[in-house]
Amino acid sequence: MIKSLLFILSLSMLTSLNAQTFRAAKPKVLTSFNVESLGEQGQLAWYYPDRTPQLVEQFQKVEYGVKLPTAINDRIVSFLTQDDATGILNPFNRHDVDITATFHKMIENGRSRQVKSVDAFFYEEFRRDLSNNKWRNDTTSFNFRIRFSPEEVGDYEVQISVAIDGAELAEMESTFKVMASEHKGFLEQGKNYKHLRYSKTKKSFTGVGQVIPWALYEDWYHTDKASGPVKFMPFYQTFNKLHSSGGNFTRFIAAPWFMQLEWEALGNYQPKMGQAWEFDRMNERCAELDIYYMFCGLLHSPLEALHEGKSSVVPGVSWESYCYNGADSTPAEVASEPKLNTIKPVDFYSDETANDHQKNYFRYLVSRWGFSTALAGWQLMSEADQTCEYRDYKLEDGTIKDCSENRAKVSAWTGNMVNFMREECDDVHPKSISIITGRNYSSHLWDKTMFEHENIEFFGLHDYIFEMDPPSKNIRNRNLVMRYETVTNLGAGLADGKVQHPEFHKKMFIYDEFGHVSTVPRKIPEDQHDDAVKAMNNCMDFNFKQDLWFTLSSGCAIVGLDWWNEHMPQRHAMWDKYFRGITKFSEDIDYEGVDYTTVRERKGFVYIAQRWPLKKKAIDRSNVKPYRKSDKVEAYIQVDSLGTQGFGWMSNRSFHWANLVDSIACLQPIVNGTKPFDKSYMLTPIDDDLVEKPIMIGEEEAFIKVYNVQRKATYTVDFYDTESGEVIETRSLRSRGGTLKIFAPKMKPSERYDVGFKFYDSERGWK
Repeated sequence: MIKSLLFILSLSMLTSLNAQTFRAAKPKVLTSFNVESLGEQGQLAWYYPDRTPQLVEQFQKVEYGVKLPTAINDRIVSFLTQDDATGILNPFNRHDVDITATFHKMIENGRSRQVKSVDAFFYEEFRRDLSNNKWRNDTTSFNFRIRFSPEEVGDYEVQISVAIDGAELAEMESTFKVMASEHKGFLEQGKNYKHLRYSKTKKSFTGVGQVIPWALYEDWYHTDKASGPVKFMPFYQTFNKLHSSGGNFTRFIAAPWFMQLEWEALGNYQPKMGQAWEFDRMNERCAELDIYYMFCGLLHSPLEALHEGKSSVVPGVSWESYCYNGADSTPAEVASEPKLNTIKPVDFYSDETANDHQKNYFRYLVSRWGFSTALAGWQLMSEADQTCEYRDYKLEDGTIKDCSENRAKVSAWTGNMVNFMREECDDVHPKSISIITGRNYSSHLWDKTMFEHENIEFFGLHDYIFEMDPPSKNIRNRNLVMRYETVTNLGAGLADGKVQHPEFHKKMFIYDEFGHVSTVPRKIPEDQHDDAVKAMNNCMDFNFKQDLWFTLSSGCAIVGLDWWNEHMPQRHAMWDKYFRGITKFSEDIDYEGVDYTTVRERKGFVYIAQRWPLKKKAIDRSNVKPYRKSDKVEAYIQVDSLGTQGFGWMSNRSFHWANLVDSIACLQPIVNGTKPFDKSYMLTPIDDDLVEKPIMIGEEEAFIKVYNVQRKATYTVDFYDTESGEVIETRSLRSRGGTLKIFAPKMKPSERYDVGFKFYDSERGWK
């Protein structure tokens, strides 16, 4: 009874707080078009902006509706209802229905210039019925929509063609006028490649945030059932909290229960049209709050076949139940394209017919949401290196199974899809595919060609592995050492310490998914209701803060993007506590006017962003010996190409969980294995720096060295509080031999254990 009351109460709160009323625009019919072969007419309507028909602001959504003749619509209905009638049309298949709008900007002397080509997409209108957890159809007669966001002021013409079964049936035209606005524009890759900027203002953009992956699903390992609207409602409260906390960036991942439109049936997205309608609302809310997002179009799990033909480790989200499996054992009860001849997951990448269907899918994504200024970039797939035996592995006889042929197929597919999106779909958003680990759990890629494709703009890497040799998944302290190596290798294009992939210099690096995950299995049934991972992440907010400042100061294009507890109050409290400080600190960092991407070498070590201590052996020394002044803090630093300024973050290196158990109460049951846990879930490292408690750092007791600055120059150093973003101390220093020695301010762990800092030539000032 209590649970029922709580559910009703929570549903009521969701309905009142998050399910904002949506008023669909009414179409304004602009013109009719004749289809002589059918003896019928269709119509073109204007939808958005609904209050100023055909008068638009820069970067505002333009939306047209197309009503096809009844005879064509009947053929579409026949497909969707699985009618046996001949001549059926799949509205999601570009070969069946192809409606293309070409936008022209008018220039002098009555001439025009083509600025964009956009494909129409099949659309259904809905309303929410939260009490029954359903989207209810809300009729529209204009089932195809065209969306576009104009970048330039002036008069526009749009020419729209309708082709059915490859034969052009009709053409129509429309016009509209674009007025100037203060909108900053889309996000695009900046001139120095490693960061983003606004397309209109060309000003730097710094994204700060966290992954908000999908509609909340508690048991995603065992289900592929689509989420209803109730599961979407927490997004809106979370967006509000992200915005109010100072965050502005997130990442969504399509999954069978969330926005992977093609799952139940090959080529038919209608079962997810309600979700697509809801995502329209999510996109609008993100745009209103200046929240930018990456959208990952495919989940890797359905293709995650294990060695020797074993089935997936994710029973409900598996190759066996995926519509791209020609032997799909769970046939859909909805309309579907003919079955494929695919047998193994790797066929997903190499089968021509499968690839053609995937192009329909990515075309739909681009057509429906590619107009959005909130969309920061596309990601084809999450963790592609988890699929189709991508990695080499050891056989029972000790020999190594060479999987390079599979890797070549994944790489070729990646290039094929991003080229299709860029060239045939005319989409200019940055694109990527993500991986989770390199060779032997290192940062060295199995296949560098994955990120060499011309239309791949950024690396997307996931990291839940902590530093240990040989690799282990125990929680570690010095995880940033490993992550720094990854940023350096993939940012500078290193292999075996040398620049072997200089083309990587023109790619952004984004840790688009990472965090702190204890992988020691829970003891069942004793601990089945108490999740140590949740407890750890809710307790150790200093790890969340560490990740923010590391990603900023090590050269990542986006700050943060941890994965965990995105809708929970404990995580929202961390956003409140830490986002504002790093946002304020980074707001005057100009990646367009100042180049922080120079590849440098120091004593045989190649890097872009510098670490202190530079070499890992200096860290290893203090694991077993007393601290020196050069050991007490660790820092990550970026220096501009001229050596006149830079910024970074330094932290008291003794401030980590193994030294904080006595002072942080919520850590004790996880580490000591006391109630509510049956055993310890965090293993104390045997080879890391351990002291009885975090050390106190006083004046002149710890320093870092910054290399590659100007010789014999006077620098101003400003230290910043990492929570408020305010300057707490300023010093004047003199460089020697191109090195700046910076002593840390006082660091009393209970008051302040880390600081941000900026340094700049005192005569030139901060640029």
